Amino acid sequence: MGFFSHQVKAQEFSNAGEYWDAIMSAQSKVMSKSVGYVSKSVHSDNDRIIERKRRAVVSQIDESLARLKELKAFNGNDRFRKEALAVLQQMKNIYTIEFKEASSLQKNSQSSYLAMERYYKAQDHAEAKLDRADKRFKAASKYFAKQNNIKIVNEGRKDDAIEKMGQVNRYTRSIYLIDFKLSKANAGFMDAFEAKKAGVMERHRKKTLAAAREALNKLKAVKDFYGNSDYKKAAEKIARYRKKFASKEYTELVTFTKNSKKLTRKDVKRANQIIQELNQKNNQYVQTFNMAGRALRQQYTPKQ
Repeated sequence: MGFFSHQVKAQEFSNAGEYWDAIMSAQSKVMSKSVGYVSKSVHSDNDRIIERKRRAVVSQIDESLARLKELKAFNGNDRFRKEALAVLQQMKNIYTIEFKEASSLQKNSQSSYLAMERYYKAQDHAEAKLDRADKRFKAASKYFAKQNNIKIVNEGRKDDAIEKMGQVNRYTRSIYLIDFKLSKANAGFMDAFEAKKAGVMERHRKKTLAAAREALNKLKAVKDFYGNSDYKKAAEKIARYRKKFASKEYTELVTFTKNSKKLTRKDVKRANQIIQELNQKNNQYVQTFNMAGRALRQQYTPKQ
């Protein structure tokens, strides 16, 4: 939305345009900081920078709240101002509770599938509430504009930035979480292989095979994101290759480990061939997967 550019110097307004502009300006500053926070959480892995961005949003919310509390009702109508105050307070709660909780969960998110799932759910929950707050404010601003014959100028954007960022984040997280569970199972096999424990390898081989099948089934239900299927397809490639290896090559490695003292030159050559192919394909598929996810998020997330 566009808004009037009159500079407000007093708490009494001669026309509805100036009043609308004052409230829109206060909210716009908060949304700008908010987009910056969500953007940084996508484009950066630096926890301190992300936390600094979160605090900057809270600080701007406090400033905007103070500004709107100084305003009076316009011609006896206080609905728009009260709605704006309620939305800002709601946003403050989101940034001081939900996003802070998500930030704390992020620190241990890589430790397990359940930890990553908890972190993603917390982030999704906070972003969904933020999107609802934004919609509530826009509804109030449109109502005030209509009641006072204010023409709202759209900038031509098809979708709202906050809403689209929330959508792409939820989409990529859902796919990443599917792959993450499979990756954890596969890592368990590789750790056991490094430790040369055939029995443990076999348990994790079966877990990897089951996780790969589960991943492929879940990915079937995932739709493209506005026509973009690159990230989903990259996840499917990883799942198919890990399913194949867990079915055949990993079984061979388990056998070689069990009979490590009786290996022939042919066995050693085959084992090295499997490991070489495993490393090559793992690097190739994982890199493609990460690049596809990053490209999709950045396409709908402005860099700030």
